Amino acid sequence: MSNTSQKRTMGSPEQAPRLFLQRLALFSSFSPGAKFQEVVFKRGLNLIVGEDSPSEQGEDNLCGHSVGKTTLCRLIRYCLGEPNFSTSHDQEIIRENIADGWVGCEVLIEGTPWAVLLPFSRNPSGRVAARDERLESLFTLEKQDNEFREYQTALDSLMPKNVN
Repeated sequence: MSNTSQKRTMGSPEQAPRLFLQRLALFSSFSPGAKFQEVVFKRGLNLIVGEDSPSEQGEDNLCGHSVGKTTLCRLIRYCLGEPNFSTSHDQEIIRENIADGWVGCEVLIEGTPWAVLLPFSRNPSGRVAARDERLESLFTLEKQDNEFREYQTALDSLMPKNVN
């Protein structure tokens, strides 16, 4: 059987990814109505592209430059446990412009859906996560229902054991 006739579908559990980011959203404050940007991911290849636009000198800019690819990747990594969402300099710029801002994501870990919200502020106690919830429901989540530690444990379970 040729490779072209062996079509893989990612819908079956045995072929589903162990970690899959479904969506990432930015909020200007701790409110579902404060969403100002959202990226929805689909299984397969997701491309980040920019539009060609004339520069101030009248020349065409190269497509894809300064469209936020690195920032998007850093925000994803932040949602997946990295301690910082950007370089120190860029974090300060973001905090100056979106002082009360939050980043959130919906992610599947081993088939379990998680919603996560993280502040841009330096206050790590504001982190919120819950299983089987939509991102917007985290804004009204009761404190005792916050499962952020369990979310971290679920992420940690993906890491290989005894790696030297």
